[in-house]
Amino acid sequence: MRAFEKVGKLSLSNYILQTMICTTVFYGYGLGLFAKMGIWLGILFGLSVYTIQVVASHWYMKRFKQGPLERVMRMFVYWNVRSKPKIEVKDVVNG
Repeated sequence: MRAFEKVGKLSLSNYILQTMICTTVFYGYGLGLFAKMGIWLGILFGLSVYTIQVVASHWYMKRFKQGPLERVMRMFVYWNVRSKPKIEVKDVVNG
């Protein structure tokens, strides 16, 4: 079950990767297999892509804290290269 948790932590990266894989396989600029794959082969292809993503996400999260696209997104959200929110330090004396 922890492998599925790691897929969720890399959700943006996995979503974009899955889109790139499937459009390359099904659209005309790639293999052009849209409507040429049967239902069962399509289901098998989808499950295979997802299984590979689960394994790859588990491997990636062992080595890094967050995914590459999640890091870029946090950098833009927090306007900080470290991709962490800036903590405001308040002066204890002046409140």
